[in-house]
Amino acid sequence: MRSKTANTCTMVFILCVFVSSPLLLFAQILGNEVGAVPVGSSFAISSDSGEGAGLGNFIASDGTDFIVVSANTSSEVGTDVYARRVSSSGNVLDATPLHLVNNPIGISDPSVVYDGTNYVVVWVGAVNASQEIFAARVSPGGTVLDSTPVQITSGAQPKFKPIGVAYDGADQNYLVAWRTLTDSIQAARFSPALANLDAASGFLVAQSSAGLGRYYPWVAFGGGVYLVVWHQGAGGSGGGGCSQAQAVRAN
Repeated sequence: MRSKTANTCTMVFILCVFVSSPLLLFAQILGNEVGAVPVGSSFAISSDSGEGAGLGNFIASDGTDFIVVSANTSSEVGTDVYARRVSSSGNVLDATPLHLVNNPIGISDPSVVYDGTNYVVVWVGAVNASQEIFAARVSPGGTVLDSTPVQITSGAQPKFKPIGVAYDGADQNYLVAWRTLTDSIQAARFSPALANLDAASGFLVAQSSAGLGRYYPWVAFGGGVYLVVWHQGAGGSGGGGCSQAQAVRAN
């Protein structure tokens, strides 16, 4: 989100991203006034149907521009993670997408957060017969700072599903949360150098029980704690159920 100030008037812009036929990434700038009125017309971010085919496309802002991260998959598992930067005026700043990773044995939809200096992108990646959490940093200028992604966890057993990440501006660390193979919620903190600060496999946030799994974790930081939110439900997609949350101390 970007704020522009002119005289006594402040305008805040929101970027909405969606997938349109034939699986291309599009975006729409929205004003922050009541009703979020569209500003201008929607525009294409990608020109390659593989780049925009992910089940989830995530956005972050550095306060001036936006970054959109996506995976090239129309199902649960893909092979590549891409990113493109977009200005608040609707200009796509990267004619060629930034390529963060190629993993021929599988990756899932990524998530992204801005830490005041760089964007940090996280995703689930396959490692032999299991999956782990990986991360890479991207500068606001569009430089991929980790040409070899960093493996954050070992033995974490995340599913190929969307994951949540947040930044702690006080301690300057991050928390990533994921859904495990047993439909529990695990999490781990990591540093700006992408070093895991907890157990290699992370720590338990919410245990599945009595046929009720935990799904779709999201993370935010405020007031000195992380808040992890997830859906509790029955069945592989968590049908029915309710939303639950757990506060996690930053240190």
